[in-house]
Amino acid sequence: MYTEQSTWRGPFPLSAHAVDKLVLNDGPGMYALGNIKKNNAFEMKFIGSCANLKARLKGYLGKYESFMFDLFEADPGVFTDKHVLADHKIKVHKISDRD
Repeated sequence: MYTEQSTWRGPFPLSAHAVDKLVLNDGPGMYALGNIKKNNAFEMKFIGSCANLKARLKGYLGKYESFMFDLFEADPGVFTDKHVLADHKIKVHKISDRD
């Protein structure tokens, strides 16, 4: 379940090794995908939530450079990307169309 104490982790390079090392279980979570700019800022291109965060992130290997994530205690089906953005007060300048 989402709590006000939820925090984003990252950004990290999007690789199978990083996902296996950082996402320790096959549970639900939310994620942001993007690139690291020259000034080391994370440029978010895509945001979502899913029931199996590890598997979902691995599905994006080779499509994005970096990722950020947070884990849920329950199925994120009740959450939408809009909720994730609002609840985490993320300033998004550009989100590309969904894959």
